[in-house]
Amino acid sequence: MLGGHVEKVSPIGPFAKGLMLKTDKLVQLVVTLKSHPDYHTVKDLIDKLLQTDLFKKSENTESDKIYVDISSLASEYCFYFTSSCDEFEAKFQVLFTSDDLAESKEIVEGNYLFPLDHCTKLNLALKQQQWFENRFKNAPNSLVVLKLLRDMCKRDPDWHLDDNLLELLVNICFQRKNTQDLNVKFREFFELIASGALLLSEMNIDCKYLGGVDSGEVFCLRDFEGNLVELERSRSENLSRLAQHALRLIAFRKIDALFAMSTNKTN
Repeated sequence: MLGGHVEKVSPIGPFAKGLMLKTDKLVQLVVTLKSHPDYHTVKDLIDKLLQTDLFKKSENTESDKIYVDISSLASEYCFYFTSSCDEFEAKFQVLFTSDDLAESKEIVEGNYLFPLDHCTKLNLALKQQQWFENRFKNAPNSLVVLKLLRDMCKRDPDWHLDDNLLELLVNICFQRKNTQDLNVKFREFFELIASGALLLSEMNIDCKYLGGVDSGEVFCLRDFEGNLVELERSRSENLSRLAQHALRLIAFRKIDALFAMSTNKTN
């Protein structure tokens, strides 16, 4: 029914990566169309989707219900649906993009193309998801490490590393030492930050001194597309101090206090 316009449907974000926490309330799905998404095409797709068995059956049941909200389609270029049953409730955001994007913004008879920058960001998110899967999906214990660190960053405002930067740093740690030992992997992460690695781009230190990460080049943080990632100096220095404290906790076998986010930090 929907195949004429749809190329593929891909999850992105914490759900797709297997990193969902209790605080995550939204599952994101990206629908890639065969041509640049426009309002009329997407609205027609949604109308057809609501006529499928999945949605029609929910109208006739009391326990498993699906609620659809398309009020944000014109402003956020997406729609939401909530699936609820006796055990849980999940909210989904469905977004639209295409590999074949157009520049035109002309409005014809009430129809319009979804913004180019909006679709470009979604395509970038899909590429980042592929990068994540290539780096972490087959790495032993990688999701355990990432999920615990992500939980720490979400609960402690002093850390507050965004997901992309956290994944980038963990990826560097995994390149430095190939081990399945969780304690070693956590220690590698905090050692990297405690060493001042976030400040090294200013120091022109060769990568060979960091255990062979891109050996032969000056160390700097780059995202999955090769773009330079920079933090404010005060932010980098504060993260280095926090990582030093984390290493002390690990050394005294207090790693549980670290992930319980004890507020009694020592400089």
